[in-house]
Order: sequence, then structure tokens, then C-alpha cells
Amino acid sequence: MHPAPVVPASRAGSSPTQTDAGELATAWRTIATLSHPATRHTVDATMENLHAAFVAGGIRATRIAALRRAIRKDLRQVWDDGIVLPLARSRAAADRALLRALPGAFAPADHAQVRDALLRAARWIPEDGASARAHVERALRFLDCLPAVLRASDELEALAFTVAPEARQAAALMADAGEASRAAQAASAGRRLRAALAKGLPPLVEAVADALYREALGASAGQRFRHAAAVLRALPAPGARRSDRDGPAWRRRLADALARDIVDAELGPALGRLLRRHRGLAVGPASYAAGEGLDGAVAITVTRTAVRLVLSARFDLRAGGIELSVAAVLPGGGAARVSDAAADTLLDASVPAELDTAAHRVMRRLTRGDDLPDLPLGLSGEGDLVVGGLAGRAPRPGFLERLVAIADAEGAGLRIAPADDAQLTAALAALGFAWAEGRGQPFMSREPVGPAAAYRAG
Repeated sequence: MHPAPVVPASRAGSSPTQTDAGELATAWRTIATLSHPATRHTVDATMENLHAAFVAGGIRATRIAALRRAIRKDLRQVWDDGIVLPLARSRAAADRALLRALPGAFAPADHAQVRDALLRAARWIPEDGASARAHVERALRFLDCLPAVLRASDELEALAFTVAPEARQAAALMADAGEASRAAQAASAGRRLRAALAKGLPPLVEAVADALYREALGASAGQRFRHAAAVLRALPAPGARRSDRDGPAWRRRLADALARDIVDAELGPALGRLLRRHRGLAVGPASYAAGEGLDGAVAITVTRTAVRLVLSARFDLRAGGIELSVAAVLPGGGAARVSDAAADTLLDASVPAELDTAAHRVMRRLTRGDDLPDLPLGLSGEGDLVVGGLAGRAPRPGFLERLVAIADAEGAGLRIAPADDAQLTAALAALGFAWAEGRGQPFMSREPVGPAAAYRAG
């Protein structure tokens, strides 16, 4: 990967170093081009880490020694693979003479002496030595990149900062706290739904076992009942009745498969979307209602302020379908079925004041349309939105830009910990993120640009 030489305007001129990130990016591209394809990914990674430190204006002190070792090693490897080996494999006399003029062991710090030796040898290349002249040109391109790379390596100490273990832990907790609460809610709701469904499963399974001997069930096709279909198609040879030898075990497998299909694969994710989209929901009791045949419905309530919603999954094993629905409980006690969008609108119109901060509004807008990657989101003590889980994981194209645009519109500050992800560090710096004051925190932060507007779009 070869980056554009971007340097955030917010950091331009403020660096305590002489390294120019654009010049370093150009050197990166040249060196990567001269590297062997088998090791190019390693060279790219090393140069990306070095480049990101100067784009972002910081690097963890513990990473500097290893990065410097990698730089020296990779530069020697590129010299050997891109310059020395092609000459050694050549049968041309001019190429062999040029090889003899080069030092036996290449040290990146000696690039000036190597360059002089190369230029002296180039004067004696005969007119028919086109190959040797091409080798000289390639070697000079490489050597001309080294001053920028070595200067950057020497100046890393000026960008070094140390993150205390407790600061790393606190940053992780900021992002994980809200996510852990939501995950605990979802797990608790799943247990309630399974428990409610379990009360109605014994007679339902009994009816299914009898019906299988008389008719073909739609659930066996596996369209919506993926797990149950496998059990239904594996009917024990002796029979599935209680008195049959394998009947009880088969019934238990069917009951568990139905719970997985109805709760885990259908109703659970629908509830999880609501919990993720709307903070502060309280999950209420779950219930089960048997149908007239091989059907039934399992439901659960969620509430926040004056809004009460009932999520339900109505299923029919004979027809092979599962239908999810949301109903809003009316003030008089009745219920009216609403669309998912209408349910979102109801909840967005009744947001408690403590959940209507700038950071909360950013979270709601991000989760609209369900296009937010599954990332932990939390709040810092200062009210900034903390986004976790991005390090080492490429977000969807345009996600960071969209996040920044929404945060600016809402007037919310942002914090993201890039860890050792050089690509993420550089991308954040290009969007105006900077290391926290004193660089003692593991996250890069960004203040909103423009007025802290009260833009509200849900």
C-alpha cells in the first residue's frame, strides 16, 4: 500500500522534528518498488509504521527500538534483493565489474560512501553496458531515499510518549462499558425468551412428532427453521414417540433447535438492534402463546419513558414461516402494530435528557440504517464519544469520514485508540485527530470543528 503524502494542517509546523511526512511517503513508495515481491509486504508495514508516527505526531516509546531494527533490516534486504542479487545473477562483464565495486556488506548509515563508490564505478561502464547503467540508476534511486528514512528513524525519540497501563485500561473501559451493558441486557433477554418458549415446547413437540407421520411440514424445508429442519429430517428409524427408544432424545434436540431458530436467529437479533439503536431501554418480561395447531408466538416487552413496545415472533411449523413484528402499547392498554421505522421514531421522540447529549445523538445517527460496524461505543468522563474496536480492523470505506462529519454537526468530541495500527493512526491524523495532551493517553482525540450546533436528526 502506498499512501498519499498527507500531513494534517492542524499539525503542520508544530512538529519538533525536521522530517517531512510527504517526503517520507515518497521514499516509502520508491523503496517498496525496489523491494522483492516476496518481502514487499514486510517493507510496506515497516515504512507505514514510520510514516504514521510523523503524520500523527506521536509514537509509543516502547515501539521505537523494534521499529528501528526493522528499518535497518528491511533496508539491507531491499539493497540485497533489488541491487546486489540482480548484478550477481548477470553474466554481463559490466554488471560483474559494478558488483565488485560495491562494498561487501551494506550498512544503511554508510549510504554516502556507497553512493560515491557507485558513481566512481559508473564512469567506467562501456557504451554497451546499458544493463549496468540501469542498475546504477536503480541503486541511486534507493540511496537517495535513505537520508529521509534515516533522519526519521533518528527523530522518533522526539515523538515518543508513554502510556501507563492504568490509562490503557481506563480507555478500554470507556468504550466497553456501554457495550457490556447492552450485551448483558441482550443475554438476559435471550434467557427470558428461551424460558418462556420452553414452557410451551413440550406439547408443541408432541404434536410435531405425531404430525410427521401424517404430513410433510414446511419447517422441514429449512428456509426459516435451519436447525429444526435438520432434526425433523433425521427422524429416528424406530420412531419419535415417547415410548420409542430414541424418541425422548430426538424431542430434546427438536426443542433446542426450535429455540435456536426462533429466539437466537430471529427475535434475539431484532431485539439486539433495538438495544443498540436506542440506549436506556428497559427489557421487560417474555411470554409465550400457543396457537391452534403447530404454531405459536413468543414475545418480549421493552420500555423507555412513556414508550412501551412488544417484539414478537409468530411461527408456524406446518407452513414453515416465522414472522417478526413490533407493536406499540397504547395508553388505554391496547396495542397497535408499527413498522421498525415507526418504532424508531417513537423512541427517538421520547429521549430522556441524560441520553440526549451530543455524543448520544452521534450514536443514534450512526446506528440509523444499521450500517454501523459492530463496534463498542462509550462515553468519556468529559462527554466525548469513545469508539473502540477499530485497531487492527479496517472499517467500512468512508466510515471515519462519516463519523467525523456527524460529530462536527452534533458538536461532539471523539476519542479513538489506534493501538499499533499505523494505517488507522495515519487516517485519524489526516482527519484532525491528535494524541491527547501530554501524549499520556492511548487514544487520539478530536474536538468538533465549527459551532457546537444542536443539530438533531435522531
